[in-house]
This record gives sequence, structure tokens and C-alpha cells, in this order.
Amino acid sequence: MDPGEAPIVQSSRGQRLLRIATALYALGLTWLLVAPEPLFFLGKTGAAIDSAISSTVADWLEHACVYIVFAALLLITYGRERGIIRMLSLAAAHGIATETIQHWVPGRDATLHDLAANLSGIATGALVVAVGWTFAGCRGLTADASGASRRGCSPAPPASSILPGRRP
Repeated sequence: MDPGEAPIVQSSRGQRLLRIATALYALGLTWLLVAPEPLFFLGKTGAAIDSAISSTVADWLEHACVYIVFAALLLITYGRERGIIRMLSLAAAHGIATETIQHWVPGRDATLHDLAANLSGIATGALVVAVGWTFAGCRGLTADASGASRRGCSPAPPASSILPGRRP
């Protein structure tokens, strides 16, 4: 992290909790995507949910949504510290690996459709975080309501300096 830039979560305890949440989410996501019967604990209801979602638009949305959250968590937790491209590459590698592993798991299907949904979710998660950082006025959520900077977080440039043909 650059010395003049504030982390997204100011306290070390908050950062630690965010890292734990990200790790637990990654483990849970991996379980849901590669286990033969990930909802076994729900009994017949879990099997009914799994079969109802399989090979539908809901399946695509499910994959996209979980990867939106995963990419956002990785970027918010580690993006400034370890690099945005590296974190997005990690999320993409996870999506590719889980789809590849499904090929050998009984009862699971590895499909390009699911892989496309995973990658679309990662791209959308990155966009959501980028928009959030832009509106927060920095690469962290530390700007106050007036747009003033705190702890080295500079406000976003005015729209007039970004839009072509507009002068301040």
C-alpha cells in the first residue's frame, strides 16, 4: 500500500475480520461448487433445490452472484495491498479450477456456461468495487460526506475535469 493511501478498513481488527470473512467465503464457495451433494444437510429439500436450479437461468445467476461477492471481497480485502489484477486473476483461477474439478466429481457437470457465469460475476464484482471506490473518492471507503480526504485519501476529481469538452 502506498504511504499516502488509507486502507479500506481502518482498524487492524476490522481488517483481520475482513480477511477471515473472505477466507471463509472462499472455502464455502469451493464446497458448494465441488462437493457431490453440497446441500446434503437439508435432506430431500437440498436435493430438490439443487435439481431445480441446475441448468437454468437461476444456475447462471447463482454462479454470477457468488463470484460478484467473491471478487468484491478479494478486491476490498487485498486489492490495494496485493494488486487488483492479481486478485482478479486469483478469482478467475478459482472459477476455472472449480469448473475443471467438477469434471471428475460424480453428479457434477463442468460446463462452459458455468465458467462464463463465473467470469462474468468476477468482472461485475470488479466493476461494482471500482464504482464504489470512485464514489467514495478514493481507493478506500474513508472519504467523509463533504468529500474531504482523511488519512491521505484524496477526493475524486470533479466531473468537469473528466468529461471531454467541459472546462472547470
